[in-house]
Amino acid sequence: MRKRLEDKWNAEVFQNYGMVELGNSIAGECKEKNGLHVSQLDFFIELIDPETGRNIKPGEKGEIVVTTLSRTGMPLIRYRTKDEGYIMKEKCICGLPFQRIKILGRLDDTIIIGSGDKLHPSIIENNLFSIPYINDFRMKIDKKNNKDRFNIIVETTNNDKINHEEILKHIIEIPEIYNGIYSSKTISMPSVEFVKPNSLKKYGNKIGNRIIDNRKT
Repeated sequence: MRKRLEDKWNAEVFQNYGMVELGNSIAGECKEKNGLHVSQLDFFIELIDPETGRNIKPGEKGEIVVTTLSRTGMPLIRYRTKDEGYIMKEKCICGLPFQRIKILGRLDDTIIIGSGDKLHPSIIENNLFSIPYINDFRMKIDKKNNKDRFNIIVETTNNDKINHEEILKHIIEIPEIYNGIYSSKTISMPSVEFVKPNSLKKYGNKIGNRIIDNRKT
């Protein structure tokens, strides 16, 4: 998505991280675009285990918890964001001393697959949208013979560039899916289906709309 915006506008695109409740941007990218530098004069960031509430170490995944340091009107103390991420341990080569975080996705959006692995839909998006000719996709999940089945429906910008094996490779290399196929044997080999341009527009483009989990029905 970033690359497409930069190509179209001929300008650099930087990500930031914030939310309405905190009234400000919490963190943003530097020129290296490798993690988000936290505004530590205004916010204190912690990572906790979302189930136990215990603090976890930098580098480990957990729920992002924020305490405001400069707000006087309505300060928030240890506000649970329901976002999953981790604190990067190494220093950024840009020279900024501020703490860096990586955002992995919403805990609410996490789906359980295979033998119990947690998968963020954003990981699927990142892998598939790294293929230049993919315009949009949907992933349908169902279950057969006690195995999860994934059907990837792909909308391309150019039918001449369709490559079934390339798309399958980008899905299988996701660790949670790879483990289910080859280790726990709880996931079947995914299937890939192609549709015409603009076929998927009516379903919306939010992350939650792209993953259709039919195991719940």
